[in-house]
Amino acid sequence: MRATSPWMILLAIAVCVLAHGCRRGPAEHEGSVTAEAPPLKQHDTSQSGEDKHISPAAVSPPHQAEGSAPSSAAASELDWVRALTGSDEAARQAVPAEFAKIIHGLLEAQAGLEFDQQGRLIGVDLAGERRSGSDAEIALVVQLPHLRRFRVAGFGVTPAGVQQLARKTTLEELGLENTQIDDQSLAALKNLPRLWSLNLRRSVKLTDAAIAILAEFPALTHLYLLENQFSSNAMERLAQLPRLRLLDLRNCAGVNAQVLTRLAELPQLVDLRLRGYHIDDACLSAVGRFPRLVSFTLEESPATSNGLQALAPLSLESLTLFQCTSLNDEALAAVVTGWTKLRTLSLRDLPVRGTFLSQLRSHASLRVLNLPQTMVNDSALEALRSMPSLEELSLAQTLITDAGLEHIATISTLRKLNVAQTQVTDAGVQYLSHLSHLESLDLSGNPGITDAAVPFLEKLPQLREVFLDGTSVTGEGLKRLGGKARVKQAAGLE
Repeated sequence: MRATSPWMILLAIAVCVLAHGCRRGPAEHEGSVTAEAPPLKQHDTSQSGEDKHISPAAVSPPHQAEGSAPSSAAASELDWVRALTGSDEAARQAVPAEFAKIIHGLLEAQAGLEFDQQGRLIGVDLAGERRSGSDAEIALVVQLPHLRRFRVAGFGVTPAGVQQLARKTTLEELGLENTQIDDQSLAALKNLPRLWSLNLRRSVKLTDAAIAILAEFPALTHLYLLENQFSSNAMERLAQLPRLRLLDLRNCAGVNAQVLTRLAELPQLVDLRLRGYHIDDACLSAVGRFPRLVSFTLEESPATSNGLQALAPLSLESLTLFQCTSLNDEALAAVVTGWTKLRTLSLRDLPVRGTFLSQLRSHASLRVLNLPQTMVNDSALEALRSMPSLEELSLAQTLITDAGLEHIATISTLRKLNVAQTQVTDAGVQYLSHLSHLESLDLSGNPGITDAAVPFLEKLPQLREVFLDGTSVTGEGLKRLGGKARVKQAAGLE
């Protein structure tokens, strides 16, 4: 059997540990995060720092029946994966052959792997990072005894492959994106007893009948139907899923004001996501009548300030707006004052300069503020000085300069800052050296950042990562920063 390259594991493995909760869903699923493997540029084959928290426990090999007691001396599945991708031939030979076959197949497909604290393989990702899979990979993952999360994309997934998943009763979250799933194979999944999250993005073979089938899923609370072409009549029947808490209907042409008025009857829905030039003010007027909505996403919409005002009655905790070109500072200033429970505000590619930020001064609950690809400038950032609880801030591709960083330096609670592709230089980084809680800093795409910034970065006591792609920091500077330095292919937008 051909040994997997040790670099492949760096591309493929993500270790799940119980730390800062980030997963949406039922309470029993909260409290796990995915820690990325070290970057290739560091040539570090060790696992990330969170690894030390993993307490490998006994797990059964793939062929063992669920619920049977494994030997207390058995290695964890994470140990086996490390052995398969390491250089110790004896350790590789000790891995059960059936498990080795599964892992080699998944790593060959560049799958992302996720483990729990006991070292059990609970998640496989064949959809993110431009990955794709097929029925062949499904045949492998259904043999994993503890699989809870599975994502796969690609037309290589046929109805026959989906039918295989129907026997995987441990599944809780399933993503089938751009696959050939049809109504019949969807129906085969409805008896999965633990499945609470289902992503059917761009499932071109599903018909309107699929909506009635979804109503028969016993535990479904999170449903992602983005980029599907169900009719308006079919979309109205989503009101027959009273357990829904999250509904993603982005780029679903069948969505209109009448559909949304009907869906406002969903008693548990707290998170709604819409996209498209057909989502107008009338649609937002219907959204404003959802009784429990606390999180709303609107993308590529022609909605105006009148539509945004219709959302004022909602007790929003999270708002995301993307490419809504008719919404400006004045429209936002008219409504954000009333959303006193707002924790996350994300505005990307909007014609705003940031003057509305003064209306957020009293929002003690605001934790995350993302303003990438806007016209926000230094003067607007003065309002951030009085935000007592801000932890994450993204100003990527805005008009800020070093003067803006002087304002940001007063936000003592800040843990994550993205100023990629702005006009900041070494002088601005000097201001940041007093941010004692800063853990992540993105300086990508700023050629004015040189080795002169390194001493100030070294002063940050909690800094774990600093992204420097597209800067003028030399190899010597990267060496001084050690494992904190990161290089990305492109500056990321939050």
